[in-house]
Amino acid sequence: MTDIGGWDEATPLDTVPGIVESIPEKPVPVSELEATVDTEQFYPLPERVQRLYEPVIDTLHEDFVDEGNFNQMKLRPHSLDGTDFAYGTTTFFNNYATNLTPDYDLFNSRSARELFHSEVFRPDDSLRPLTGSESTKLPYIAASAGMIIGRDGKAVFPIRSRDVIIEGLNLGLSFGGSWDLDKVSADGIDGQIESELSEERKLVADHPIDIHYIGTLRRLELLGKPDCFLIGVVDGVPDWKVSSSEETGIVVEQVIPEDVTVDGIETVLAHADTVTRRVRRLINESAYPPGVGLLYWLYLLNCIAENIDETSRDS
Repeated sequence: MTDIGGWDEATPLDTVPGIVESIPEKPVPVSELEATVDTEQFYPLPERVQRLYEPVIDTLHEDFVDEGNFNQMKLRPHSLDGTDFAYGTTTFFNNYATNLTPDYDLFNSRSARELFHSEVFRPDDSLRPLTGSESTKLPYIAASAGMIIGRDGKAVFPIRSRDVIIEGLNLGLSFGGSWDLDKVSADGIDGQIESELSEERKLVADHPIDIHYIGTLRRLELLGKPDCFLIGVVDGVPDWKVSSSEETGIVVEQVIPEDVTVDGIETVLAHADTVTRRVRRLINESAYPPGVGLLYWLYLLNCIAENIDETSRDS
């Protein structure tokens, strides 16, 4: 389990319930990430899971539709090797029914979290890999989330609405979303991420953004679902606004010193300690608890910064 450490008693979460799947030695521009999609490799609900869900599947599907969701084809992470990502496919509903609603009562008031333990963990309680003979067969969907920082050193933190599937009424990262099969197949990973930014922050058309990948974590609170995390630097000073029905408000915070111009990802990494300290302070002062994704991001930011510091010392 990862641990970002050093939180005082006012901090809602002091550990990050995740396991690192992959961290690059240094941030990778999203334009350099490659996606290989095998459309013949479809991940349905495993047979045992289907049997457990049979009594409640109609009700669960009604909830899925009532929340405004659409059953699109999504990418299912297959393997992560450096900057080369391989995917099969699954549907949004398959993922909703397992990883996104892990505490739904299925059998004798027992939840997916309890009943699917053997689907997520090996007998020795280590996390099952994404592929191979001992892999989990759960229909995870690929997703990414990240923080966006302007040239003035300010970042935006949305407060997610009560009705979103995960992290409702939490202080979250600047943007995020699941990856669509059609979008990634047509425009690549960078096209998918630009689409998220355009939809959630309305930024791509107005300001160029330099976006980098900083790692992937398996989210234990979502039964081991792997998510990618990103840092984006805006070439400009955006007029941050609530831009989605999935947000009830935003908080704009000075995460990098006011006298520093953020020229790129290097500036963010050079001030990683300050970013972490100021985000911690924001969390402690907020009426809303932090989304777990925000804590994952802080952990990976510090890992990347430490990797670069060690490389610089050794060179």
